[in-house]
Parts: sequence; structure tokens; C-alpha cells
Amino acid sequence: MTGRWGGRGIRPWSLSGTGIAPCFVRHRKDLPALSRCRSNSCCEPHLHSWRHEMDNKPPRHFFATAPFSVWARLLWENRGVDRSHIRNALKVLGKSASLAPLRLVERVIYDRQMDSIHIDKSPVFVLGYYRSGTTHLHNLLCQDPQFGWVTTFQTAVASFFLLAQARVRLRNAIETKFPPTRPMDNVSFAPDTPQEEELAVGNTSRFSHVYSFSFPRRSYDYLEKYALMRGLSEREIRQWNCLYLNVLRKASLFADGKRLVLKSPANTGRAAYLLQLFPDAKFVNIARNPLNVVESNLHLYRTFFRPDSATLMQSATADEMLDYIVHAYAEMTR
Repeated sequence: MTGRWGGRGIRPWSLSGTGIAPCFVRHRKDLPALSRCRSNSCCEPHLHSWRHEMDNKPPRHFFATAPFSVWARLLWENRGVDRSHIRNALKVLGKSASLAPLRLVERVIYDRQMDSIHIDKSPVFVLGYYRSGTTHLHNLLCQDPQFGWVTTFQTAVASFFLLAQARVRLRNAIETKFPPTRPMDNVSFAPDTPQEEELAVGNTSRFSHVYSFSFPRRSYDYLEKYALMRGLSEREIRQWNCLYLNVLRKASLFADGKRLVLKSPANTGRAAYLLQLFPDAKFVNIARNPLNVVESNLHLYRTFFRPDSATLMQSATADEMLDYIVHAYAEMTR
């Protein structure tokens, strides 16, 4: 919990006194089902029985609820899509356009209310690269009733979350579309479970590292700008700040003003920047054997980059995936 984070002026937050310090990377029989891993040791490669089952279920595009203007700009910036993925692009554009009325109603009803919401308690950030055990730790911390979090439901419908949350029929209709588990590791994907706030940023804007999963040929650009926060213009920085804080305001409103526990792997690369936004923030870093991290990330990428995946707009080879994973891991954890 010490080392390089202290060197950046970031104060690591000890888990001592919470009752979970000795076991946040090990199994506990008394842990809730949502945070219990399904292997013999936390975050190790999972069993082939469920992996085969998930291999038959291509993941849907999680960012289809992003505004149409966002997707139009993404397609223009990335020079369109591969011919084999044109159908994916048309589906996403159609879905996005169909949700425009909901986004409009959300803005009309809630925009003024959002301006009056302040985040009084600086968040707790869980840091760690993809597949390092961050989800497990995030779920553990969120068992503490003093904390709030960004929910999976919010990230899925970020641009009209408050409207959907307030309308029971609309919420129920959306929840029926949720898969029971994540496609890459069988972890619960229930609507109210803690989720990465970066997904909400991606569902409201193009300023997100997660679009590297759709446009792998620009993965390095997304990493540089939105995970490492390098090369952004002053205008882009202001836009990102506004979008990010708006996601947190909505989560804070839904959590009755509780301190938020936030977990997105991209935060690992921009921790120093987040400290500028929240000088009193606390950071918890979790690490795992890099070889296991790379292996697990390859499985993650194969899940999203399979030929029938709705997420994919451009194709990538296994060698390209491996090169990017190693580069991104080195950059974000240095």
C-alpha cells in the first residue's frame, strides 16, 4: 500500500480497522455471493465449464445508449468500421437514435437539479490494472454501509439514468436486458451492484478509454488521452471534468450523499490527476502477478474481440492485443 503512490503525493489508505484488511485478496466463506470469486484462488483463470457456456453468448454492445452524436463522432474519428462489423455499427446507431427522447426528457427535468449537487465527501479510489482483483476489492468495500457507488444500472443508461431510475416500468424493462454475469469472468452483473464509473463516462461521451475495446486500432490514443490524461487540450480537459463530475453527482444523489467508492482501471493511470480534482481523496492499490494479469487480459480481449461480438467495430490480431496489453500495463502502473 506504499511505494510509488506515496511518491506521487498520493496517500494510500489503509484497510486496517475495517475488518477486511487481511483477506481482501483471499477467499472468505462468509463473503456475499456477488463478491466471491469462482476459482480456487482469487482472480486465477476460471473453470472451463462456465467459460465454454459464456463462449456461446457473444456480449452485446454496452455503449449503445451513448448519444447518437457521440457515435457519429467516434465513427468519423476512427474512419468508419471494418466491413465485417458494419452491422454492429448500424445496430448501435439505431439503438442510440431510438433513445434520444429519453435523453431529452432527462435533461429537461434534471439538469438544473444536477447543477445544485455538490460532492462534499472526496471519493475512495480503488486502483489496479484490469484483471488484478479490483472488482473483488471494490465489492468488498461496498459492503460497508457508509459508502455509495456507481451502479451497473447507472453505467448502462448513464445519459438518462435519473429518469429511468424514477420510472419503475422503464427501469424494469431495461433490467430484463441485463445478462446475469459478466461475459469474461462470470462475476455478477446485477443492476444495483458496484460498477466502473468509466463505463458511465463512455455512455455519455467519447472521452473514455473504454472505446479501445471497440476501436482497437486507436487503443494507444485512447490510453494516452483518457487513461494517462496526456495530450488533451484545455477544452477537452474541461469537457472531461464536467462529464466525470456529472457521473459522480448522479451517483451521489442516488446514494444519498454517501462517500463514493470508485473503481475503474483507467484511474490507475490518472491517479495524480484525480488527486488534483479531489485533494482529500483516498487511494487503495491492489496488485497481482503481472504474468497472470497479462494472461487474464488476453482472455478478456478474446471475449470482446471474438468475430461475432457486438462490441467490435474494428478487428485486431492476437499479437496486436498482446503488444497493447503489455504496453498499457507498463504505462499505467509505472
